[in-house]
Amino acid sequence: MRTIKFRGLRVDGKGWAYGDIMHRCGDGRGMLIIVGIRTIGHHPVEVRPETVGQFTGLIDKHDNEIYEGDSIHSYMGGNTTVFWRDESRGFFVKNDNDEWPLCGIPQPTVVSNIHEQ
Repeated sequence: MRTIKFRGLRVDGKGWAYGDIMHRCGDGRGMLIIVGIRTIGHHPVEVRPETVGQFTGLIDKHDNEIYEGDSIHSYMGGNTTVFWRDESRGFFVKNDNDEWPLCGIPQPTVVSNIHEQ
């Protein structure tokens, strides 16, 4: 069984939060959607919704977890970006010219992510 977890950049500027994703909708004054990450053993922290990415279940050649939104390098296509494709129900990578399933990338290396370039 694969591990399902998320990460997101904290709104307080203290880096990434890792854990379960959560939403809080409505606060009695109208519609308000807050996205947070419930970290293991801690209270939920608010994160920037546009930075939330799911763990792919894969690690790179340096044992770094690969998340949606990461930029990875491989000899197959240089630097590519990880994304989820609903139609195929899987994680893919794409560069300027092509895209292919993430699981087919031999020895990827996480080099950055789209939120911290």
